[in-house]
Amino acid sequence: MQLQIADFARLFGVNPALSPCIQKSIDNYDWTYRRMNEEEGQDIMREITVYLDNPDGIAPAGGLKHWNLVWDELAEKFRINGKILDLIPPYIDRHRPHRLDGHFIKDTDKHFERHFYLLLQHWLFETYLKDINTIYEFGCGSGFNLFTLAHMYPEKPLVGLDFSEKALLLVDEASKVLGMPVETHVYDLLEPGHLTVDKNSAFLTIGAMEQTGKGWFPFMDEVRVARPRLVIHVEPILEWYDPLNPFDELAIRYHQRRKYWTGFPPYLNDLTRRGFADVIKTNRSYFGSRFLDAYSIIVWRPKG
Repeated sequence: MQLQIADFARLFGVNPALSPCIQKSIDNYDWTYRRMNEEEGQDIMREITVYLDNPDGIAPAGGLKHWNLVWDELAEKFRINGKILDLIPPYIDRHRPHRLDGHFIKDTDKHFERHFYLLLQHWLFETYLKDINTIYEFGCGSGFNLFTLAHMYPEKPLVGLDFSEKALLLVDEASKVLGMPVETHVYDLLEPGHLTVDKNSAFLTIGAMEQTGKGWFPFMDEVRVARPRLVIHVEPILEWYDPLNPFDELAIRYHQRRKYWTGFPPYLNDLTRRGFADVIKTNRSYFGSRFLDAYSIIVWRPKG
């Protein structure tokens, strides 16, 4: 089996079709895979169940010490070649086999998830950010998304915010090496400060809100006051899994054990009902790592 253009359109929630540029990019990679049979899938599910049942086997989302170590190690890697791809977060491609459309799969490309992420990133930025003046990424980490944006839109001001100074030092270093200006600021999503931004701006989070558990409400208060033109989240969404589906039930348990973010969809629905937000897009991707679907999309706009 092989992922086709129509599969990516479905996984991204795109209607009409993907742009010719994205379609051409799809051809650059090997999307061959095999859906695991029932016995293989059950074996993987048993392994995950044992892992989740071990009270010492899984820790909550990492704190500052953990992320400082991650970005220090990635900085060493970046210094070897100094390429944008060296900034890809190390957790991408780490947990195999991958999840696709409710099944585990075996793919032939060792960077299958990385290449999926690159395509999603390109499509997302092309679709929503080309008419935006300034882009702010919260939880920017290594700056990989920002430097991809700098390559696509060299004229746009880009701002990276993260609670890890090690991450921001890496972004600053990469900015000089790559010749791509990115402004950086220390910012903690769990202890947010006031945000003053250009009204034609966008706020971006990719795998960042997941780390906030139930502590994201104050940040959303600041987002509503700042009122950017767009807010884009690419995150795992607990509420979109089916608890009656054993495959999804394991993802729910993993999400809860890691204490990832919860409660955002009903919060956003309430804002929309009361006229304080417009929801532009929601899409569960049905693709992810061994443990969960990490690439679900919410695009919205605060108002009122």
